[in-house]
Amino acid sequence: MKTKKIQIILGVLVLYCSAGTWAAVEKKTATPARLLTDPANFGYCMVYSPQLAFSVNCKRGWVSLDCKGSYHSKETSRLMWDAANLAYATESNVYVVVNDARKHNGYCVADRLDVVK
Repeated sequence: MKTKKIQIILGVLVLYCSAGTWAAVEKKTATPARLLTDPANFGYCMVYSPQLAFSVNCKRGWVSLDCKGSYHSKETSRLMWDAANLAYATESNVYVVVNDARKHNGYCVADRLDVVK
């Protein structure tokens, strides 16, 4: 009887500790069509492309770059923002990696952004 209780407690602990691993990661390549800055919402800066349709739990089209600094350093976010501006100005593609566990106002935050020519 005690062994069964210990097994149940250990099972619950394992499930609780591994809850963060249920987040999904997805990668997309897209051409930025719009850039957004907002002083209060969406992590302060976002990139839009109709090609950003994710199969993970992310809203379609927009990706936050977290200029607010909630998930990345502000320096890292600023570098991604500069890269997004470069891609927008040169009509280049961006390669974006998102994790659906990180969001601003329901929109996923980019963990990585590359400019692809």
